[in-house]
Amino acid sequence: MSKFTAQQKRNRANNSGGVAPDAQLIATTLAIALHRIHRKGDSETVRKRKVACFLIWWMTHELLDIEAIGNLPRLKRVTGNSECQPHALRPVRMNNISWIEYANAYLVKGAVEYLWQPIPDAFISLFIDALPSGSSSPLLTEKQHKALCEDLGRKWKTLGKLSSHARVRKDRLFRYWLHMGQSDPKLSTIAKSVMLTRHQDHHHSAKAYQREGSDKIRFKIFEAHNRYVKRLVDAIRLHELKGYFPFQFEQRVKRPQYLMQSGSIPQLERRQQNGTYTHVPAEPIYVGSDRALSVDEVRQFFHSLSDAVREAHCDTWTKESLRHYYNLRTYQITFQFLILTGVRPTHAISIELASVLTVAMPWCATKGAIAQFGFVTFFLMR
Repeated sequence: MSKFTAQQKRNRANNSGGVAPDAQLIATTLAIALHRIHRKGDSETVRKRKVACFLIWWMTHELLDIEAIGNLPRLKRVTGNSECQPHALRPVRMNNISWIEYANAYLVKGAVEYLWQPIPDAFISLFIDALPSGSSSPLLTEKQHKALCEDLGRKWKTLGKLSSHARVRKDRLFRYWLHMGQSDPKLSTIAKSVMLTRHQDHHHSAKAYQREGSDKIRFKIFEAHNRYVKRLVDAIRLHELKGYFPFQFEQRVKRPQYLMQSGSIPQLERRQQNGTYTHVPAEPIYVGSDRALSVDEVRQFFHSLSDAVREAHCDTWTKESLRHYYNLRTYQITFQFLILTGVRPTHAISIELASVLTVAMPWCATKGAIAQFGFVTFFLMR
């Protein structure tokens, strides 16, 4: 078994519907991590900025390669009207409510594009306090950044007060967001391909026949992050770990207007006009295949096929006209079956007339299992 094949097998075990990591184990290890990354003499501001850096690296999977921890990228604050760039954070203020966004990578047609992604609710208070006030400045000095990387690479001893709580290895903590994304059944395939690292999304070929806009992807990732953090917050409360964390997890926060929309979150561009700032939604980019058809084109195709079937019907049949009508009718039923069930046309499809008395029952053989699609039976019989 090759290394890549073995990795695919492990990914399948963590696929949608799989078992999520134990929240208590992750919460305990996170408490240890946030204690070990600080040094004596660090001010309160430096401590908050170190935690903010750790959380961004954690969410963006920068910590997965433990051997490269010494070369972690330095994070910097940019202005609200700056273009998105790697390893950057920016503030957004709307309706007198501030929020923080970080740069998230999108792989589009073989090139990497960076778009802004909102920080989860529970972390927003920390990030607002941690971001420096300068227009474009790093969160940590070079010396502070080097010290943080060294502390992340060292072995973490369990705190004495947490010795009675079970924990996991450091690498298991670093993979929390990865494992949660892989096992999340609510996250679409395209959103997983953006949120997870390369080759970690199990069904990466699905992008060849799916397409989704960045506004919808941003919303799905934001909601997913909030779900993953909530699991940890619930475990912290249940196991009384709240006192071991250097900041408070805010669960009930007031969001700005652009985060209140259901189904999509636009990327905002800040523009100045007549001495005031306004936020204008930017055009979304699309991830996935350009082969995806519009609803109008699909509707027109079925109308044309239905017209062709109706025109092919004859009062007096010949062998050629009957064959032509039969073929068109077969195409019509097949395409209706495909669009109603979502079955891929590469699979064997059969309709067994004798299986359920006089009603046709569609069957599909896929990956060794036989599936029935009775909910389309009556439509196909018409």
